[in-house]
Amino acid sequence: MGLFGKLIAVGCVLSGLLSCPGISAQESETKSDPSRVRVGTFDSRLVATAYVRSQAFQLRLAKMQSDLRDAKASGDEKRIKQLEAEGQALQGLVHKQAFSTWPVHDILETIKEKMPEIAKQAKVDVVVSKWDFVFLGKSVETVDVTDLMVEPFFPTEETQKVLASLRERDPVPLDEINKHK
Repeated sequence: MGLFGKLIAVGCVLSGLLSCPGISAQESETKSDPSRVRVGTFDSRLVATAYVRSQAFQLRLAKMQSDLRDAKASGDEKRIKQLEAEGQALQGLVHKQAFSTWPVHDILETIKEKMPEIAKQAKVDVVVSKWDFVFLGKSVETVDVTDLMVEPFFPTEETQKVLASLRERDPVPLDEINKHK
């Protein structure tokens, strides 16, 4: 299987996760204590999966595939190797982000202009990956903003099912992901 075929297969693997009922944005049901800091948390795996299954990512892949076809047609071996290396690196990154707890900073860059509205809607002061906490004091209230962060990728009903299934699973340890190159 070619490199780009493997990248496309990532989406297929994500599609094959067990289906669960649809998910929706979660909001805090309790009144906030004004003395508490509200921290929005998100499951980076779900954000990564929504992105990988989005039109934006599919366009990115199509551009890479087009560039590779052009490089092959022109016999540009240096460019071919560069594009194949980029594809391999992207595949490894996608696996770590969608199945483990690898940071999704590159993906968040695509929705950075939406983050102030997401924070406002969730009434949070800070947004951070739920995997990044080392300590939370008693004055901190956490609010899951995952669904709000997934919305900008316009997840289909099928993607929502994949996300619901993924939500039910623990992340794969990074050392396990690295073993399956």
